[in-house]
Amino acid sequence: MKKQQFQNGQLLNVDLEWLHLVLEAKAIGLSVEDVKAFLKKNGEYNTKNR
Repeated sequence: MKKQQFQNGQLLNVDLEWLHLVLEAKAIGLSVEDVKAFLKKNGEYNTKNR
């Protein structure tokens, strides 16, 4: 589901499912770098690298 919002006069499309997943990752202590590493490796992430 996408939600449209305005910020600084520009229309933004916000994918609420992605937003929920990012917030969930943050809640369990993952950093932005952790999420990026996970996505770059097609879902394979070694927690030993943390």
